[in-house]
Amino acid sequence: MLAAVLSLFMIFSFTGVAALNLSSFTAMETQDAVQNMKNQYTVESAINLSMWRINAGADSLVNYSDGVVTAALDTFTNELSVSIDRYEKLYQVTVDLSASSHFDVALAARDSILLNDNDLTADRGMHIFDFNLDVDLQYFYDNAYKVHGNDQKTFQNAQMHNGIHVFEGNDITLENLELASGTFVFLGTNISFDQDIYVNADTSMNLPAMIFLNPLENVSMAYNDAGDNFIVNGAIYAAGNIGLTDGQLTGPVMGSVISLNDDMTFTDNVNGNGNHYGWKNGFGNREDYDFDKQIGRWRVTYSD
Repeated sequence: MLAAVLSLFMIFSFTGVAALNLSSFTAMETQDAVQNMKNQYTVESAINLSMWRINAGADSLVNYSDGVVTAALDTFTNELSVSIDRYEKLYQVTVDLSASSHFDVALAARDSILLNDNDLTADRGMHIFDFNLDVDLQYFYDNAYKVHGNDQKTFQNAQMHNGIHVFEGNDITLENLELASGTFVFLGTNISFDQDIYVNADTSMNLPAMIFLNPLENVSMAYNDAGDNFIVNGAIYAAGNIGLTDGQLTGPVMGSVISLNDDMTFTDNVNGNGNHYGWKNGFGNREDYDFDKQIGRWRVTYSD
């Protein structure tokens, strides 16, 4: 009888020790999970703070350390790294902040994009950037094939010589013209188009298709007659407002206010038209602009 009692006591003892060990192990696991969660929350909060800093001021403001958390921006790769070393655990998140520019979206406006209940079909979408790009006019003068200096001039029924054409005057009409490879730059106001218009930007020279530099010019991309063709393959930049009514456009289209006056379908990803996107010559260096940063891809690194 005594042996049986002692055996039962030993069983209870071993069970108690096992339960105690399990409880201790569970507590350690719970503590580890809580610590990991705290580190994750702290890093995510630091990322939010970093995003506010980087978009509110100079990019360098994002670089900081408070003793526990360290944030650093690699300006070459546009990657933001935020890490924490606490509880003998390292937790780090690296975020891709590659910023979109005006040349990366189909419609890019400074003030607003007015769809006016019309449909835009464009793979690359649209964005408000709060500022217009700066055009380096001297670049286009230095590289121009020809500078046209007259007011009240009509250019018609011709295939324009490839290259950059700068039109300095007001009241300019382009009628039944083709530019197979180049750029039209307009400095004046009252620019109009008639009959068939075809403009193809020179992608080998990394050029846009059309530039309207006068902020008082309200640019209209439209047919005059139903039988006309209005085709622009390349970027269109307007310092003022621009209205889109019809025509075949690849984009990007840039302006202060962009109005859609009819349903539009962009050919932004058709037949290599993606080459008309990406930064173009004549607008300075991309690095000179402080584009809004947005979170793209990210990766997590942690170790115990």
